[in-house]
Amino acid sequence: MNLTASELSALELDGVRVGFFLRLAVAPPLRCWLGAGPVAVGINVLDADEEIYSGFGELISLPAMSQLINGAADRVELALSGIDDRILALADFAEPVKGVGCDIGFGLFDTDWSFLGAVHWLRHFVADYLALSIAGANEPTGQTLKTATLSIGSLMTGRRRRGLSYFNNQDQQVRARALNPTLTTDRFCERTVRYSIRGAKTWPKFA
Repeated sequence: MNLTASELSALELDGVRVGFFLRLAVAPPLRCWLGAGPVAVGINVLDADEEIYSGFGELISLPAMSQLINGAADRVELALSGIDDRILALADFAEPVKGVGCDIGFGLFDTDWSFLGAVHWLRHFVADYLALSIAGANEPTGQTLKTATLSIGSLMTGRRRRGLSYFNNQDQQVRARALNPTLTTDRFCERTVRYSIRGAKTWPKFA
């Protein structure tokens, strides 16, 4: 991950704010971030042009970003909540989301909410379904809460595939042959056997 000089300086000074971004590859793509108001994110690896990400309420849950070696093929749910009709507007995407790509990333802001760099995309998922719900107010002066829940999973997660897959040479060969049997042998994971789950990275100590 390449951070700009401005991002590194803000992190060192503890003067940084984090915004999470979601891109759902429907047509046209759904671009939103978990904050208030629209944000121009600039050109990044997923957006070739200057695109606007709309603020969509509050993020209720965000999955942990798992490591590569022996990473589980997980399925998670993202929940967005809001009090206005922007959440209900997501109903237009409820039907065509199955099987489309969903990317999650983050961006760094300064204390004035000015962007310090591009969005850093962390994980790529595949969407399954989008569900909407409305909870009425508990009291007359309260507000109705609208929630949109997006079910997403990693590429190897599915109802007809096992829920856990490892990044070892055997599993990688099966995946490679299933995706494209005409390609040469995939050697990406042939050295994972050299890694030990009991190993611990020792970082240097500076006096």
